[in-house]
Amino acid sequence: MAAELSQRQSVAPESQTEATALLAVSPNSEETINGPQQDDLEGDGSSKYGSIGYSDSPHVFTRRFWWFCSLGLAALIVLQLTFLPRTSLSRDYRRYHGIHLTKSEVKRNFLVFAGIGNSHGSLTTEQHILKWLQTFSKIHSESKINTLGSNNHKLTSFVESQFKQFGFKTHSYSYDVPLLKVPESLELTLVDSKSGRQLYIAKLLEPNSETPAFHSFGANGTIDSDYIYANSGDTEDYELLVKHGFEIAKKVVIVKTELNSNISIAEKVQIAQKFGASAFINYYDFESYEKANEKKLDWAISRSSLGMGSLLHFHTPKIVSIPVSLNALKPILDTFKETIKNDDFSDWDFHPLKSSNNLHLHLSTTFNGQSKGKATNIVGTLKGIINDGDIIIASKRDSLTSSNPSSGHAVLFEIMRNYQRLVKLGWKPLRNIKFISWDGSSDGMIGSQLFVNDTVAFDAKRPILSYINIDGDCIIGSKLHVDSNPFFNHILKLTSKFVPIPKGSTSYKNLPETETEGILRDLNIEDDTDDEEPFEDHDYEENYTTLHRYWMKQDNGTINNVLGQELKFSDAGIFQNHLVVPLINIRFDNDIKRESSVYIPNSNYYSLNWLTDRHIDTDLILHGLLIRYIGLLGINLSEHEVVDYKARSYFDFIRKLLDSFFGDNEQILDEWKNKQVGQYLLSKWSIFKDIQRSYPEVEDVRLKDLIAQIKLLVKDSYNDTIATDKYNKHVQSNLIKDYPWYSYYKKVGHFSQFKLANYKLLHWEKNLKLDTKDYQYLGVNESFYSNLLYGVPGFDIGKNSTYLNQRFKLSTFTGLRESVNEKDYELTVKWLVVLYDKLRNINWLL
Repeated sequence: MAAELSQRQSVAPESQTEATALLAVSPNSEETINGPQQDDLEGDGSSKYGSIGYSDSPHVFTRRFWWFCSLGLAALIVLQLTFLPRTSLSRDYRRYHGIHLTKSEVKRNFLVFAGIGNSHGSLTTEQHILKWLQTFSKIHSESKINTLGSNNHKLTSFVESQFKQFGFKTHSYSYDVPLLKVPESLELTLVDSKSGRQLYIAKLLEPNSETPAFHSFGANGTIDSDYIYANSGDTEDYELLVKHGFEIAKKVVIVKTELNSNISIAEKVQIAQKFGASAFINYYDFESYEKANEKKLDWAISRSSLGMGSLLHFHTPKIVSIPVSLNALKPILDTFKETIKNDDFSDWDFHPLKSSNNLHLHLSTTFNGQSKGKATNIVGTLKGIINDGDIIIASKRDSLTSSNPSSGHAVLFEIMRNYQRLVKLGWKPLRNIKFISWDGSSDGMIGSQLFVNDTVAFDAKRPILSYINIDGDCIIGSKLHVDSNPFFNHILKLTSKFVPIPKGSTSYKNLPETETEGILRDLNIEDDTDDEEPFEDHDYEENYTTLHRYWMKQDNGTINNVLGQELKFSDAGIFQNHLVVPLINIRFDNDIKRESSVYIPNSNYYSLNWLTDRHIDTDLILHGLLIRYIGLLGINLSEHEVVDYKARSYFDFIRKLLDSFFGDNEQILDEWKNKQVGQYLLSKWSIFKDIQRSYPEVEDVRLKDLIAQIKLLVKDSYNDTIATDKYNKHVQSNLIKDYPWYSYYKKVGHFSQFKLANYKLLHWEKNLKLDTKDYQYLGVNESFYSNLLYGVPGFDIGKNSTYLNQRFKLSTFTGLRESVNEKDYELTVKWLVVLYDKLRNINWLL
């Protein structure tokens, strides 16, 4: 032990010597030693290394703190992402815009809100409807007529204020309309021409009404003339009169007209004018409908207006014309000879000649042609979150009478009111929904025409997904009538499956009995709902069934796709034929065979009392059905992310129309089939290149080659539409398909597919619009109505009633059909070339 201690002592001086030598090298050696020594004296006795570690510790602790925070946050994120629920692009989009109602919830709530007997604000649905009908009836009664010239500002103000009360963003657009015709005085008298004595003064008013008997196209004039009976006033009737030597020139013609005739009153006036008549009187014989307790309808007066095609294809009639009730005209009709000896007139109600040559008619009509008015259209908008297209729901507001209950506006108001209740629950439609109240519809749809040409009020380039028209007189019977673009056939049928109707209602009881029981299946509907809603059409319960079963029982769910002539007197025709917009038109029509009363258009007999007292819609169930059906239809169209068109239905319709055209004109087309088509007609058009590609052996193109190429294109396009519909359905399913967060790139891809699919669908019909290039090639004047598929056939006085009655069929491919009827070979070729070019453009979208 002593030896070890001695050894340590001998080593220490050496160590001290080395330390001194090291310190001597540093210029701050003294401070270096003194500093730590001082710290050691003043501190807690720690070494210098301890003091150095203590001075750096705050930075270390800070770094460590943030490091642990970052790790914790990362762990929370990983944990959150691990358990993050899978979501769809559709759900993400709705949540981003604050929408928490599902599509099914929106539809269910709407049906509850608009349901039979549902109460809101102390009134049931039916009481709300009755309130609107009563209010409109009262406002209308304050004016003799309710056209532009009457300037019923109270009616306009009421509609605009209601739009605003419903919470819709509301704008009104007014247009000055000069030279409006307002009837001032009318007179019809039977006179003894020898003595000048008035034998009879006809009553030109309906009972309890001050609305005069007039046509909106009436002319000023005073006529003192002989008169003649002209049966139905068709061209054949006048030709028969001429054949038998009856003088028509400068006479007043009396004509019995029929409801739902394919020849309008304005056109019959034109026919009479052509044969030299000085005036025109028409009446309706409602006794012929054999309806019990309808004798009072013999005092009814049915006024008329110009239709859409009338403004284009012929001028306003120039001769004096008035409508008269059967009872008011009866003393004059009784002056015709009772016996008809000639067999050619055996089916006429009266002999053409009167019993005494001394009898004349004095007819005077005076219109204030200097009246000025304003056409005011009112637009209420419910803003959507997808800015790709609009849905328009519209109805006309004006009327030729003073008792109109405005059923169309009552339905429109109830849809708006219940939509606003959905908005209060948090609903925002995917697309803009616009409600429009049209003015000037009784004056040739002047309000809607001015609106679509107003670039401030309306952007014609913006796509319209659908125009849904509610007729002003939308409840005139119990027969469901649907006109529609074939795009919507499936959704119209499908929507009707969810609209309930009580089996105890009068309209349901009046349906014809059928043996069909249990589940009705409509084979024309494809079950493609994305809400997992049941497709089978069951009765709701023992006392309720569905509108679809009602429809199927009525006429097997018939939808009219042949539009044009059908919409001649509707604002919907402006959107279809001018803007080329797919549309839907819905109403309950008057079926004479099963209704308890006859609907008389533009008569004061059409009123709220007629609707309820004549058992047309006593319990207002039919009004409620239209509210639920059209309202639910608007929701279905809006809430479907991919535009809900069916391309297959569309091209199937076109295929059938072309087959019908080729079949109807087989004889003349066979005569032309081998005629050569000049190069100057084909060289700049796609059909020429396609014929060379499809039939390389063809050197000189003939008409049969054009027809064969068109049929080939339509066949190929129809086959392609099957794949297109499947693809669109696939895109829709991807939008509602749930993905984990890390598959966000798939949602981006689906969003791109969705935008592209909608762009193609929304621009589909625009390809059928005739442009300046087409008109120049065809060599015809550019028209306001430029839809290649649909049109209003022109009125030709020289055509017989057979042709005029077939204009319904001529409403499709109108220009092409008219060129064949005129036997114009070159124009027919041009229409076929343009048709092919338009269909080929659509084919590119498939």
